[in-house]
Amino acid sequence: MRTKNILKSLPLCLLFPLLLAGSPSKESSDFTVTATRQLPEEFQPGKQLTVRLEITPKQSLAEVTLTEIVPEGWRVIASAPAWKKEDERLIENVYTWKLSLRRLKTYRLCYILEVPWGVKLPKEFTGFLEAGTGKKILVQGASAISVKDRP
Repeated sequence: MRTKNILKSLPLCLLFPLLLAGSPSKESSDFTVTATRQLPEEFQPGKQLTVRLEITPKQSLAEVTLTEIVPEGWRVIASAPAWKKEDERLIENVYTWKLSLRRLKTYRLCYILEVPWGVKLPKEFTGFLEAGTGKKILVQGASAISVKDRP
């Protein structure tokens, strides 16, 4: 119990390297699956936004884990397929999906985020895939989103 409380109080910048242990590769040529993220160009505080990912296996895979790290304070409110709900998540802005990619086709994943009020700065997204080989590869595509200017 005490360890959980200590981990929750650590800043994300200290925990982030723990999540990426094993140094995710940016090179997709040596990996069996790739993913590309699509984001809207901008967001509005207090509103929702949709994030889309396309995941393409190069071979049949029984299980792939996709991990997305969304901006702090933002929350996934819906997802297709559903994200892996854990009883106690140590870091609130980290979401994982367990996917079965048995057919060689492009799979689509979509999630809706609730953006908190008061957000004023552009935000960054990070994500990576693991396919049971111990290798991690970064999600490609869009990773930054700007605040929409008010009219």
